[in-house]
Amino acid sequence: EVLRAGVPASAEHDDGQAAAWIQSMGTSRLIGRATERARLREALEAAVQGRGGVVVITGEAGMGKSRLAGDLAEDATRCRARVLLGQCHETDQIVAFSPWAEALRQLGIRAIAPLCEALGPARRRELARLLPELAPDAVVSGGEPLPLFDAVTAFLEQLSRPEPVVLVLEDVHWADEMTVRLLAFLGRRVARWRLLVVATARHEDLDDVPFIRRALDTLATAPQYLALDLPPLSREETATLVRALGSAGAAELGERVWSLSEGHPFTVVEMLRAGPGGLPRRVREAVALRLDRLGSR
Repeated sequence: EVLRAGVPASAEHDDGQAAAWIQSMGTSRLIGRATERARLREALEAAVQGRGGVVVITGEAGMGKSRLAGDLAEDATRCRARVLLGQCHETDQIVAFSPWAEALRQLGIRAIAPLCEALGPARRRELARLLPELAPDAVVSGGEPLPLFDAVTAFLEQLSRPEPVVLVLEDVHWADEMTVRLLAFLGRRVARWRLLVVATARHEDLDDVPFIRRALDTLATAPQYLALDLPPLSREETATLVRALGSAGAAELGERVWSLSEGHPFTVVEMLRAGPGGLPRRVREAVALRLDRLGSR
């Protein structure tokens, strides 16, 4: 198994990545999700006070998982918490630990190095498997994952002592096995830290990846664990979203949008962007991807 994250190393601080991601979620008011938002804020407040946890947000594609996670991240910045972002990509599944390496690199090597020194040489060597720039002259090879898991969790514990940390892992349905195993390992150890880990996943894709489903099932037994499965918006929430997007004739249009979308946020937004007519191209493409998953029967 490949244990090194083979992504380009950089010693530069990239603190703008999480901020850019939060901004990309949109500046408009988040419609609905009042219950989910309240529970996320409770989890954030607990982490700020030293009762860390793990949140897993699931739902169909386009149901607003990233938007909800972005809303939480925005709240975290207001609480002066550090936000780190690691994104999983379908094409990077062969690269072990890629989202973890992406998230930690946002700290910058100058911030990482002193924390590693405090952890000792053995854990520093393990972290160099994930971030080779920590030991540019060393020969870093693979090995057992457990020492690396221990090094990453110890590093995050140290990082979260002076200030709360929110670490977001996006689209873990595309994660490699080592990434989700590390997530499960970490999730059982954060209950007394100022660390909140948030993962998003499409539940329709999890059935095809048994090792991710097993890891999430393991997480469910961890302290301070929160699972949020996003349902469609209600009829009233759909109408509110139509009005919030400033569409003319919102009352009549809201009923039409509801009848076609049944509260699916992505479909609602795309229909309003496309204007009168049939289903927008991006919605048809999303449906086609779902159909491609079906067998001939």
